Amino acid sequence: MIDNVANFIISLNANLLLVLILCILIVFSIAVGTNFIMMNNKLAKIEGCAESSHTDKKHYYSFAFIEIVDNKETTASVYVGYPSKYVSVAQIQAAKEAAGVGENATMLSCSYLGKMSKGTMGSREH
Repeated sequence: MIDNVANFIISLNANLLLVLILCILIVFSIAVGTNFIMMNNKLAKIEGCAESSHTDKKHYYSFAFIEIVDNKETTASVYVGYPSKYVSVAQIQAAKEAAGVGENATMLSCSYLGKMSKGTMGSREH
């Protein structure tokens, strides 16, 4: 009986350790993402994305890029709204330009933020 209890406690500790490690990784990824967004917060106006009233809704995306020039690494992000829910290679190139990186920069991510008005996109509240 004591062996069963000891094994249960050991397995419980191992599971708690795994949960704790997972929580730390999640918190770290959120913190890194938050700092990244706050450092590079930019709502882009890109050719092909006509300015519209606050009632017109677009599909907004967050693009993140990395560029290495002369052994110097630069990361940048940009937020873009498109009338279509699809993103083309030409729009990715335009997002690179809006983010201030060169055409050879590598896209780290393209995240869909949702369909919303420009006012909602720029607001801190929904």
